[in-house]
Amino acid sequence: MAGSTGTDLHGSGQRLRLEEIRIRARVQTPEAILRSLTISGADIVRRADRIGRVAPGYDADLLLVDADPRVDLDAIADPTRSRLVITAGEIVD
Repeated sequence: MAGSTGTDLHGSGQRLRLEEIRIRARVQTPEAILRSLTISGADIVRRADRIGRVAPGYDADLLLVDADPRVDLDAIADPTRSRLVITAGEIVD
């Protein structure tokens, strides 16, 4: 599917995923990038009925950031920015 965030980055290379967001921002809208990080990925793994959205009945991990990523993609691409991660209802340090 076009626009997916499929990657071969593993282990220590995973840190480069954040840089990928900045590079993609040169040619894609923030909305397209955010969609590919959520809904498109769920479609790819054929789990869009359970993941990829924040809605009743869906399993979700949440990333809360200090700005609107539709306006400021660095809110998710910059690891030094203030953020809170919630996985399975628990706050992750």
